[in-house]
Amino acid sequence: MLPSHSVIICTHNPRQDYLRRTLEGLRAQTFPRDRWELLLIDNASSEQLAGQWDLSWHPSSRHVREEELGLTAARIRGIREARGEMLVFVDDDNLLASDFLEKLESIAARYSYLGVIGPGNVQPEFEIQPPAGISRLANENEGVVPFLALRSATSPAWSNNAKDRSLIPWGAGLCATRELSEQYLTLISRLNINATLGRRGNQLLCAEDDLFSWASVQIGKGFGVFPELRVTHLIPARRVAPGYFVRLIQG
Repeated sequence: MLPSHSVIICTHNPRQDYLRRTLEGLRAQTFPRDRWELLLIDNASSEQLAGQWDLSWHPSSRHVREEELGLTAARIRGIREARGEMLVFVDDDNLLASDFLEKLESIAARYSYLGVIGPGNVQPEFEIQPPAGISRLANENEGVVPFLALRSATSPAWSNNAKDRSLIPWGAGLCATRELSEQYLTLISRLNINATLGRRGNQLLCAEDDLFSWASVQIGKGFGVFPELRVTHLIPARRVAPGYFVRLIQG
């Protein structure tokens, strides 16, 4: 029997303590394991991850190596490898609430007209508190929340207008239907977007999260965020360092 969900972790030279917690969060899911699969996409890490991370606790798990560096390339590989009808993209610094997949199953059934579903509750766990100067800089650039991929929705909200940017799901816990994922691949190929957008190693240019919602609109579907889908975003000290934050805002 094919899985209903495919959980896809795209990672490049992951921080081990963070990836361990990401996997622990998945291991704690209340959704039956025989109904979802787990793919760990090793995106050209310096040392191959297959020999370092034991996924045998999950009966339907696989290591996949993608040599082309870049988040978009890793996601494309994940989509092509996945067998589920709902694809769940999890970053290597995300901790999903234990009922995430269970809640997603219910939401997807009730909102079949959405191609992309995202968590409405993404809270930070800072390794160190952001310096005061960072908060001031963030406030001058429409707030810290978008730049650290945080969200605090109080009620479900969705749209089929690509201009409704406040409702576009971000990468942490982004969920896409199989139909939408195929349209995403078509959009990437037609526009050659992989050559211009997306994180590559230490480069910070990124807009690929938006493409899922744009593709959803193209096939007559919508996108939305739901507060019952909860994610903790693990944020290392370097991501609130002034230099990094300036690059993120400018890039």
